Amino acid sequence: MAPRSKIDQLPPDIRKALEQRLIAQGFADYEGLADWLNEAGFEIHRSSVQRFGARFEDRVRALKASTDQARAIVEATPDDDGAMNEALMRLTQQTAFDLLMTLQIDPETIEFPKLCRAISDMNRSSVALKKYQSEAKLRMKAAAESVEKLVAGNYGITPETLARIRQEIYGIA
Repeated sequence: MAPRSKIDQLPPDIRKALEQRLIAQGFADYEGLADWLNEAGFEIHRSSVQRFGARFEDRVRALKASTDQARAIVEATPDDDGAMNEALMRLTQQTAFDLLMTLQIDPETIEFPKLCRAISDMNRSSVALKKYQSEAKLRMKAAAESVEKLVAGNYGITPETLARIRQEIYGIA
């Protein structure tokens, strides 16, 4: 097994400062960063900083891509009904189930109580989401009925027009 990276052994505040400097400098000047670390009392070579920087840049790039993709999906498909959250929960549940069924992980490393807690949390989230969706639909329907009572017969709006407004705005028949 390879020895642990010296950068992984840095105090958290120094490592955070290194990560911030890497981003600020555009993942360049590894020699300068190694000099900075050496001046701070940590004997770390430029090549170690470069290896860490390359791995860190890959993680930052992947995170940025994921964030950009999620933002684009949300902008392209507004999620008024919480469908995105529901899909994410189902995907997570399916993945956990697949892992358990195919045992792609070492059974000796499974912390069963934590796994049960995670499944319980997912189920609780799913129930809360469905409750919120149901309550939102009831509030929306009540608001539509209130508006209908307010305008019915008062503004020359026909029942057909009112039904069309209800369908177009509220999405309910």
